[in-house]
Amino acid sequence: MVNDSDLQKFITFDIENYQLALSIATVVKVTNIPPLYRTKLQSVGFLEVGGHIIRLLKLQDYLPQEHQEDGCVPSPSCCLIIVRGVQEDLWGITVDTPPNLIELPIDMLRSLPRSRSNTPFMNLMSHAAVLSEARKDTLLFLLDLTRAIETDTETVPALMAQV
Repeated sequence: MVNDSDLQKFITFDIENYQLALSIATVVKVTNIPPLYRTKLQSVGFLEVGGHIIRLLKLQDYLPQEHQEDGCVPSPSCCLIIVRGVQEDLWGITVDTPPNLIELPIDMLRSLPRSRSNTPFMNLMSHAAVLSEARKDTLLFLLDLTRAIETDTETVPALMAQV
């Protein structure tokens, strides 16, 4: 039996064929992306929401080239997950469908080692868990938000230097 104090809440969402999770404590808001912004969203890298500038965390850019898409495919269900970074700045993650809320026992999460042999995408993950539901196992990766923001912040100046 799992004690309620051992449970932690997460939102889960898909990036390509990967199911990711974020602690609900880091999530500020989940909102639909206005149709006006959907086509320009990925190229600009920023979005204004409610008077705040949200920098986009483009997780798709860290996938191997053959798996990269342009992010949120324009659809009524396209969402923006707004999270608060370590410096209290706001970041957004685009997803094709609204995220789900789940509770997981902390002891289900297994630490993932960082490795040079991992893809850049997998190096953004800190833990993994196997969820068993209806005779189907799903591998869930916990996004290390701090690592992802640091990686994104380091990548932008390097890309700008190449221009």
